[in-house]
Amino acid sequence: MGLSLAWPQRLVYQYSITPPALSPYRALQGNSVNSIDQQEKTYYDLIVNNKIVDLKGEKAYQQTGVFGPIIPVLDAIKAVDSRILNYNYNADKKQLTMTSGKNTIIATVGESHLIVNGEENLMNGEPELHDKGSLCMEINTIISFIENVNGILDEDAKTYIIEVK
Repeated sequence: MGLSLAWPQRLVYQYSITPPALSPYRALQGNSVNSIDQQEKTYYDLIVNNKIVDLKGEKAYQQTGVFGPIIPVLDAIKAVDSRILNYNYNADKKQLTMTSGKNTIIATVGESHLIVNGEENLMNGEPELHDKGSLCMEINTIISFIENVNGILDEDAKTYIIEVK
């Protein structure tokens, strides 16, 4: 059913009902506000071939994808099969260069795109350095470029499972 001229209708906003996604901030006491992003992150365990990855005190969390420390994940994949990938992290340039099969991937802190075989590939979030100095980025995005590796997100179990074939 739609609007009719025989029965004019008007849409009236109900001010008592406010959609929760309207604002990224939630009021606390008085004038204090906390970002929902900081308050309600969903954290995930990272598993490579049935072993939980030691993230060295950092945590992986759901952003648009799974975001967290990438170096421990790459090390865990190399521990399963050292031939599958090579990587180098240049701390001065804040740049990760990884090769796997025919793919060469470059991720740079502060850049919203990867360079894959010389071409830009947009990510949902840019790599960043966390307080402990670890390079954090979208893990599922970089995993997708590693030969013979699949990533599966299990939202119910709060795990990101990486399988090395």
